[in-house]
This record gives sequence, structure tokens and C-alpha cells, in this order.
Amino acid sequence: MAWPLERETLGDLLFRHRHAVAALRASLHDELEAQPADEVWLLRYVLSFQDEPQTAAASAAKAALAWRKEHAGLVAAAAARQAPSDFSDEELSAIYQCFVAGYFCCTQFGDPVFLSRLSAYNLKRLMEKVSEPKLELWFNFTNECAWQYCEAETRARQYFVKQINIQDSEAVRMAQNRPFLRALGNSSKVNDWLRPQLFGKTYVFNPPVWLSMAHRVAGGIMSRKSLAKIWVHPGSVNAKTGEENGLCPFAQQLFGDASVLPTFLGGRCSAEAFPSAPRSESSSSPPRQPPLLAGLPPVERQAPQPQSEREDSDLVTFQSAEDLIAKQALEGSQLPVSLSMCSAVTAREVAERSEEESSWPPWCRRVCCFRRRRRSAPDLDLEALQLQG
Repeated sequence: MAWPLERETLGDLLFRHRHAVAALRASLHDELEAQPADEVWLLRYVLSFQDEPQTAAASAAKAALAWRKEHAGLVAAAAARQAPSDFSDEELSAIYQCFVAGYFCCTQFGDPVFLSRLSAYNLKRLMEKVSEPKLELWFNFTNECAWQYCEAETRARQYFVKQINIQDSEAVRMAQNRPFLRALGNSSKVNDWLRPQLFGKTYVFNPPVWLSMAHRVAGGIMSRKSLAKIWVHPGSVNAKTGEENGLCPFAQQLFGDASVLPTFLGGRCSAEAFPSAPRSESSSSPPRQPPLLAGLPPVERQAPQPQSEREDSDLVTFQSAEDLIAKQALEGSQLPVSLSMCSAVTAREVAERSEEESSWPPWCRRVCCFRRRRRSAPDLDLEALQLQG
């Protein structure tokens, strides 16, 4: 069983990729002096770029840090859940009327669900009212809102929380709007380096027969990583099939019961917020608080501890391996050797995992020894602790 029903803890991921995370932090030393980041943020880049050249993760992370500095206004707008000042009321109304999509609920794992009803789109009128660069900016804004929520929820739950997209394509006509597709594709490519590990999966329901052709067209516009996460449901899913059969086992484990999903996807929840046709021009909406974000839970930010409290806590910053070894002498030591904000890998856990590694076959240990030659100073400190254990 794979994601989203199976999740690996941040502690295990950080331990397994500790050397790559340390190497990435070392390569970003100058940038992180001005914009600090924790191990979880670095881990996102390690996981997303592990199949690419070693410099790819560092280049993407540097670009992301520069972008956030340059677009501080958009980041602040997303934190406040207020539409950026770049958009006029007329543009916001056009998006609300012609783009029938939004955050609907969360899974039992905390993943925000972004629901699109494609048959209700009016892309021609949308692109008449909103320019292609503006629409790309809008996608960036909504993605940033989801990113901030997922970042906070990931640390709270100790595993990666990612956005899930559900697209209902029933009765959607075969029509292309290239400016819309370009704006969507560009924002998708930006997410690859700006918000790694944000999107988990896209599920397409009730696909028309021409969908395979559209998938080939999207292949030349959207990023390869985004396309790899798309799954097309083979059968029909609607209110009637939901009443007859209920939710499938997968949906039950992901959502709990049918009361969460809207009726047009086989659930029992009201679908009033997602009409089957574009909203009328008389539809009113709060201009600066996008209804699209109504189903996205607020970000729960914890107030930073005073310095005195942090110094008295168990999260001790060690200056060298000797300090760690001295602390190991304490019986039952649970002092962390990882300085991650979200997860502490304790000395006891390091010793247990080191003991487990000793039982590996000789060829496996030789591979590990080869990799250890390329470790940075923090990794060597950790190795010294493991040898003492």
C-alpha cells in the first residue's frame, strides 16, 4: 500500500536522508544566514530532487529563497488569506464566476482536498477578464495558501501532509484554452522548485473518451512530476452510484464516510458550492476573501518560546561530538542528536539503528562505507556518536 494511505514519519525520513540534508544545508550556508530554514524544509528538496544531479536541490532551494524574498507581499497575503492587491474586484468576481473550484474538505490525514468541476468552467470569459500573467499569479497565491497550511500541519502530525486534487470531468466538452493551460502549466513548474512535496495526487473522475488526447497535450505544458501524480478513475462516480454502492474501501480509509464528499461524487454532502454550470454574474462574493479558500483550515501557528525556556528544554544544541558522547554517559539518555524543529532523533534511537546496521550483509556495509567518505562535519559527529554506542 502506498501514499496516501501509508505515511512514513518525519523522524525516519530525516534519519535515512540525514547526510543529504546536512550536505544541502552546507551548500546553502550563505543563503540560510539571512533566511533560516529547518531540516524539514531541506528534506523536501532532498526527496524531490534525489533522482537528479546533486546540484539540482541546492539550485532549486536558492531560487525558492530568492523568490520568497522578492514576493514577500504575496506570501503575507496568503498568510492573511486575503487576495493580493494586484487583483481588482472585477477580476476576482470573474474568477469566482468562471472558475468553479476550491478547497472542499480535508482527508483523515489532514490533506487539503482541492475540488474542480470542469464542466462548470467558462474559460473563454475568464481569459477575457483576467490576463494570463494575472491568472498565473492567482494560481501562485492559492498554492501558497495551501503550502503554508501543509507546512504547519506536516510539523504538527509528524508526516508529510500534501494537497489532493479531485477533478470531476463529467459532461465536460472537448475544448482547449491555451492561455489558461499555459498559466496552469507555468504555475505547476514553479511548484516543482518553490513548493516541493506540496502535491500528493490528482484524481480524475468520470473521464470523457477524449481525455487521453488532452493528457498528451498537457504533457507538453505541465511539469513531468505533476503528470506522474495523475490517476484517472476507470468508472463512473456520481450520486446514483454512491447511493447504490457507498464509498469504495480506499475512499473510506481516506475520508472516513460519505458525509464528507459532495453528492456528485457519490457522497452525501451538499454540492451547493460547486454548481454544474458557471455561476451567474449576479452571484455575490466577498471580494478580498476568496470563497475558493473556504474549505482550507486556518494555519495554527505556535508562538515562539522565550529564549530562557528554550535553553531549559530537552532540545540542546551541541557544539561537537565530544559533547554528545559525554551526554551519552547519562543513563537512559533521550537527548536529541537531530536539531530538527519537528522531530528529535535521540541518542538511544541512533544506537539502536547503528546496532541494526551491524547486521546488514557485507556488501551493503561496503556501499554505506563508500557513501560515508563524502560526509560533512555534522555527519562525522553523528558517526562518532554511533561508534561510541
